[in-house]
Amino acid sequence: MVEVRSKLETYFVVGVIKEGLLIYKDRTSKQIVKKLKLNTDAVYRKLNLNFVNVDEEGNFIINTDGTGVSAYDPLKFEALHIRALMSKEVTDINKFLVATIIIGIITLIVLAILFMKVTDLTAVVDAGIQVVGVV
Repeated sequence: MVEVRSKLETYFVVGVIKEGLLIYKDRTSKQIVKKLKLNTDAVYRKLNLNFVNVDEEGNFIINTDGTGVSAYDPLKFEALHIRALMSKEVTDINKFLVATIIIGIITLIVLAILFMKVTDLTAVVDAGIQVVGVV
């Protein structure tokens, strides 16, 4: 039996000890399965059952003398591991350079077209000034 101590309450869940790990589901909305490395000093008998105290917020097992033993919960970060392993390949630097060069060329073409339009516009304005000056 696992006695889970949270900020607001203490609740009990069923836990299993396998290969030196305490495995249990917490009572949050996600019902995440947690695995914590178990020290034999943390187990005590109460009501004819074996009990282990766990701090939910700090994610560690509390020994019978009140000291905490920190533990790493590999399943807590399982989503990050799965994303890292199953993600697509890292962006190839050559693809990035080709895309940057293409964008640069398109930008230069657009700027050249705009410059040609501006020169045509200045010619029209100059012609208009000459017409106004004659009138």
